[in-house]
Amino acid sequence: MPHLPLHSRTIVLERNARREAEGKAPRPIPEDRPWSASTVLGILRNPRYAGYSVYTSKDTRRQEAGESRRKALRDNLVKDEHGELVLGQWEAIVEADEWWTVQNLLDDPARVTNRSGSTVRKHLGAGLYRCEVCGERVRTRARYYSCNAGHLNRTRDAIDDFVRALVVARLQKKDLKRRKKQADPKVKDAFSERIAQHRARIARAERDYDSQVIEGEDLARIRKAARAEIARLEAERLASGTGTVLGPILGVDDPAAAFLEAPMALQRTMIDTLMTVRLRRAKQGKKGFDPESVEIVWK
Repeated sequence: MPHLPLHSRTIVLERNARREAEGKAPRPIPEDRPWSASTVLGILRNPRYAGYSVYTSKDTRRQEAGESRRKALRDNLVKDEHGELVLGQWEAIVEADEWWTVQNLLDDPARVTNRSGSTVRKHLGAGLYRCEVCGERVRTRARYYSCNAGHLNRTRDAIDDFVRALVVARLQKKDLKRRKKQADPKVKDAFSERIAQHRARIARAERDYDSQVIEGEDLARIRKAARAEIARLEAERLASGTGTVLGPILGVDDPAAAFLEAPMALQRTMIDTLMTVRLRRAKQGKKGFDPESVEIVWK
């Protein structure tokens, strides 16, 4: 962003103008320079600009940094008792459908240039699988997956092998076999745009409900219809192999083999698209891996 002044410099100039009006001494003004890529990315990732409430615990903030922390803003969107996103008490400056479209683009693993740095997940299920007891995303500790509350401590490799095998079996089915030719990028973006529009429709209905423009029955009806359409579009995108992110897997003759050869980030995206993985506590006294200790909910 070479043609914009440094944002912190602008803030200091504005504050110094107020200080001067109050008869106070000005603060030092930072030197002007282009915005950093990190600052721009943080703005693009911030769901508050789209009107969404976000809550991140102190423990989570300590564990996350950089790009992973910015993605955590979306992971920690506040939801109500029905699992719906909660809007903040402020006016959004970005339409929800625009914001979701940007997130889809930023999530594309093809954009990742640093595959060895600390901001890239090194284990398949870290931050992806969930604890069945508390519902929180698990983290890695030595050779194990565990949740912050200490409900479970499961061997990592056996679970990852099990999950990968399930994905391979699913990708080998005829309804998910793909042609080698890559899909039209315009078609790829169309799915994301339409899904984002329905998410925005829910957000607008929630704002109208908070403003007492519509009744609770209207909100429930709009939510139900929009969520059904989102589920249909996501299934259609998956079946057509035109997903922007999953094209390298679904757009080839052998998607199962492509999945096994794909980078970690792309494998994680494929898993998250197909299923929700919940880890159960291992049964005491039972040796070896128990498939029943991993709950798979297909999407």
